[in-house]
Amino acid sequence: MMRMVMEVVMVLGIVGLMVFLIRVSKTESNAETPLQDHDEESDR
Repeated sequence: MMRMVMEVVMVLGIVGLMVFLIRVSKTESNAETPLQDHDEESDR
């Protein structure tokens, strides 16, 4: 049982990391300039 649980947790973790990285890369490429503009305004 423990081996099965560990394998499932590992697979879920890897898939979660992949999806997270894909989302981060998409958001950075799509909304790169707006985020920079907001950062500049907050700094001022």
